[in-house]
Amino acid sequence: MARILLVEDEEEIRSMLAEVLADAGHEVVEAESGDAAALILDQFDNLDALVTEVHMPGRLNGLGLGRRFRERHALSPILYVTVVQMRSEIFPCGRLGTSPCSSRADC
Repeated sequence: MARILLVEDEEEIRSMLAEVLADAGHEVVEAESGDAAALILDQFDNLDALVTEVHMPGRLNGLGLGRRFRERHALSPILYVTVVQMRSEIFPCGRLGTSPCSSRADC
């Protein structure tokens, strides 16, 4: 299948995504930051896709990494991901889509 560069600073999320991609038959190269991924880009010429978090610590965020990846892999797909935490005051009944929330009139 494809060799995918996966970049995510949250280890738990990165592990979960890597497992899903590997289970689908892909080879996954992992990095914990845009800066670390930039070094990997220098080592691998045969990357087929990039999956990257947008907001990461360090000098190079996901958008900058995407531009750098695109310079070397012009036709390869890039998937940008991010996690947005919802404040509890916006959804007072808990997680959106849970049964208590969907059955209450004040949600």
